[in-house]
Amino acid sequence: MLEISNDFFEEEERLGFHIEAMMKKAWAVQLNVLSEIDRICNKYGITYFAAGGTMLGTIRHKGYIPWDDDIDITMKRGDYERFLKVAPDEIPPNYYLHCNEYFDSHASFHAALMNGRDDKYDFPYVAGVDIFVLDYVPADEEEEFLFRTLFGLVYETARTCREISSGELQDKLSQIKELTGVEVVDDGRLQHNLWVLAHQIAKMYSREESKGITHIPNIVCRDIECYVPIECYDDTIRMPFEMTTVPVAVGYDKALKALYGEDYMTPQNVRARHDYPFYASQQKMSGD
Repeated sequence: MLEISNDFFEEEERLGFHIEAMMKKAWAVQLNVLSEIDRICNKYGITYFAAGGTMLGTIRHKGYIPWDDDIDITMKRGDYERFLKVAPDEIPPNYYLHCNEYFDSHASFHAALMNGRDDKYDFPYVAGVDIFVLDYVPADEEEEFLFRTLFGLVYETARTCREISSGELQDKLSQIKELTGVEVVDDGRLQHNLWVLAHQIAKMYSREESKGITHIPNIVCRDIECYVPIECYDDTIRMPFEMTTVPVAVGYDKALKALYGEDYMTPQNVRARHDYPFYASQQKMSGD
């Protein structure tokens, strides 16, 4: 268990942004979940990397970006699948691993290890760490176009299949069958089956066939070329993050420039794409 001093839980201002005590508790829970991930990865020789805002926070702030409220990590496909296989037998009883492989209701391409609301650090809500997966982008331009098209269609259908009309859904399923040769069965687990197919498409290419590596949804859902040379993720460097350390990709500079632009070291108060704080909806449901 991670040792966290009482001083960490005090409200404070960072870069003019006020961080409330409840957010500090949320951070503490997340850091403790991360310490469990780190323990499991060390035990099984699994490599992981700080990702997204957590990578940026590590390099720029040596901890959380002041207005960030979560921890993101990423793993190469082989390590990701190994982690999902071994983690259920390793995590504490009050934790749960939420992912497409174990929860039909999981409505996201990435996984998450959650603390299961154990009131650790007097934080009464669910919190955890998001776990993303890195795959290869094909080097051939025509193949890359097809790859993006196929993945984008399946990913978007998986993401919206519970919201769109039945007619629009059937049109998309027909397109998927025409382009992939796969008939996605609506057997009561349609969204799950779509996520499974999305993962199968994402991992189609090997290192030898690729020109870069990334979390594949980024190249179809964001208007940037955010893949980086494969060697950027060939090794890790442990760097300070709050009271602990996290592994970052040896090529973190190229990765951060791809995600955030050349001036990524200049702080901009831009919130995550989800509501801040992430536990606001849980507070509302509990009547707090």
